[in-house]
Amino acid sequence: MIMPTDLKRTLTTTSVRSSAQMNISAGIAYLLMRMARFDIATVPDDKDQKVYEVVVTTGDSLEKIARTNGSTVDTLKKLNPGTSILKLGHTLKYRKASIQKVIVGWDMVTTSAIAKRYNVGDPAYAKKLNYCLAVMCKSAAGDKGAP
Repeated sequence: MIMPTDLKRTLTTTSVRSSAQMNISAGIAYLLMRMARFDIATVPDDKDQKVYEVVVTTGDSLEKIARTNGSTVDTLKKLNPGTSILKLGHTLKYRKASIQKVIVGWDMVTTSAIAKRYNVGDPAYAKKLNYCLAVMCKSAAGDKGAP
């Protein structure tokens, strides 16, 4: 969910061990994954945006209609406002959708937050992270010297 697809394909144990850039990319992806806040939500199918219709039959419920047609109850409710009681023969609209784990927010990504979460007893850990970050920023800007 966080890593770009091309990085995910090339990120292997061997590439992480042999390339500093891959090692840092793997570390950043790991930290972002740990700092993300997740929830379960309805996600519409981007590949099939068509709106379909289904006729309510005996024994139907929103849950059954959603499951049978590859949709979700939330999607049915959104496309059919005010449909709390199903009536035989009533036509409902639906879209293909699924329930998935999604990122809903982020914890603060600071060197202090990382140090607090991952430090194993080094009181200067946040300072060391700040130093590494400054070196990386200068390197990215073209200045290879330390801060």
